[in-house]
Amino acid sequence: TLFLYFPSKAELFKAMVRQSVTSHYAHWREGLAEFPGSVAAALHLVAQGWWLHVGSTKACGITKLMVAEGFNFPEVAQFYQDEVIVPGNQMLMGLLKSGVEKGEFRADVPLLDAMHSFLSALFFLSCTKHVLPGSSAAGLQIDPSGFLFSHVSTVLHHLCIDPRAPAKAKAEGQDYVNQLRSKNGLCDETRPTGLLVPATH
Repeated sequence: TLFLYFPSKAELFKAMVRQSVTSHYAHWREGLAEFPGSVAAALHLVAQGWWLHVGSTKACGITKLMVAEGFNFPEVAQFYQDEVIVPGNQMLMGLLKSGVEKGEFRADVPLLDAMHSFLSALFFLSCTKHVLPGSSAAGLQIDPSGFLFSHVSTVLHHLCIDPRAPAKAKAEGQDYVNQLRSKNGLCDETRPTGLLVPATH
């Protein structure tokens, strides 16, 4: 069994988190560095990439598990803080800061608030999927990808100096994904390559 290879359930959990979540981080950083579009458009790709490779998978249940049980397992909670939350926040905050430095985002908007606003949509989808399974039955007709595009656009309306930028960023992000699909001969139902593809295990 799996327990023959791990000294405890905690170590097994850590291995699962590293395999299904944090293994993507280096690849996503590389993709963001190579992305030719605006910072605003890159925020859309981050959200879509999270849904494709974490939110829509069983790995999304880790969020619910940590909310429900993290307090009872301080060692695991600290691991999750150190290896998932902190580096993920650093990556996102770096992107927001680059938007200010490049003159896309307003300098007077608290970036910490903007980061938490962005992340709230990811947390909402995680809870909706696992706390309210079959969300349509609960009266919640949610298209995760469409919801994320709308939510990020709302955040960008508060961040962007140019009022036309949010709509342009959404179109830019969608166009970039479509180009990747076309370049690689993929159909619309196939997950895109490039920035949104998970690391190879």
